[in-house]
Amino acid sequence: MDLLHWLAPVSCVVCGREGSLVCGACLPQPKWRTHESGTWYAWEFEEVRQVLHALKYQGLKGVSRELVERLLPPQPIEACAGIPTPMLRRWARGYAQGEVIAADGAAAWGSERLTLLRAHRRGSSVGLSRAKRAEEVSGRFTVCRHTTRPVWLIDDVVTTGATLRACEAALRAAGVQVVGKLALAGVRSR
Repeated sequence: MDLLHWLAPVSCVVCGREGSLVCGACLPQPKWRTHESGTWYAWEFEEVRQVLHALKYQGLKGVSRELVERLLPPQPIEACAGIPTPMLRRWARGYAQGEVIAADGAAAWGSERLTLLRAHRRGSSVGLSRAKRAEEVSGRFTVCRHTTRPVWLIDDVVTTGATLRACEAALRAAGVQVVGKLALAGVRSR
C-alpha cells in the first residue's frame, strides 16, 4: 500500500470495499457490443450505473482510469477525442467526463488524445425522446482544431447515439476522418 492510499484510503463506489474505486466484484467483465448507432460499448448501462454516476456527478475522475485500464479496445486506436461538455456544466463539475475518459484511454491504450470539439450550451437531453434528443444536440458542437489523423470519438454512455452522431457530423464536415465511436456503457433501445 502506498503512502497516499494509507493517508486517504480508497474504497469501491459500489460496495465500499477498500482498495480501489471499483472493485473486481462490483464490475462485470467488459464485453464489447455494437449499439444501433454504430458505437462500440463495453458494459450495459445498468451494470455500471453507480460507477458512471460517481464519475459524472460525484467528482471521482479516478473511476475513468480504473475502467479504461480494464479495456482492450475493439480495434487499435491511433488517436481519440472525448465528447466535450458545455463550459457551464464543465465548470460546475470541474471537468468534462468524455474528455477525462479519452485522456485516460489514450494513456492506457498508447493513443494520442486530441481536443477537437467545443460544446455550446443548450438544454439537458436526459429524459428526452429519441427525436427530441437528436434535435437538442444538432448544431451544439463546433470544430476547434483540425487533424489529419484518423480519430475515434469517446464518451461515457451511448443512449440514442445522437450526441456522438452530432460530433461525428461536425468533424466530418471539417474534413476530419472519424473511424469509430466508443462509449464505456450503452443503453439498448426499447
